[in-house]
Amino acid sequence: MGAKAQLLRDIRKRLSAEQMEVQRRAFLYVARNTTLPATVRHKAQLGLNTLNGGEGRMGAVKNRCWETGRGRGVISKFGLCRVSTCIVAFADSSSSNSEQKLSVENFQAFIKQAGRTDDVNHVFLHPCLPISFLWYFHRRTMDSGLGRTISK
Repeated sequence: MGAKAQLLRDIRKRLSAEQMEVQRRAFLYVARNTTLPATVRHKAQLGLNTLNGGEGRMGAVKNRCWETGRGRGVISKFGLCRVSTCIVAFADSSSSNSEQKLSVENFQAFIKQAGRTDDVNHVFLHPCLPISFLWYFHRRTMDSGLGRTISK
């Protein structure tokens, strides 16, 4: 199964969890209320177990990148994985050559356009972003400018 199919499944589970939230909370309240009879609590627990085929729970929702569908290295604040963050940050639409440069404005505009955060000034305060940028920058400089050839 491709990453896009998993992303669509995750979106479906998010919508289902949002729709079932009130009913799920009601079942949880009844099931955890110790003043009610045991039979009522048991029926509420059974109703909770069969609620929407298990898709109504938040545990079914996974963190996936909205751009690529990757399931690992996702920065949940923005909904992007570390690879997508680097691609967006290093993409410079004004440069005509193949060399890409870090563009903070480009990354902040992308985050604002995606609607992932209201205040785009605190984007670079996330602890994973500097590591991601340093890794990508180091990899690009090591691969391109040192004149090394890879031989088998």
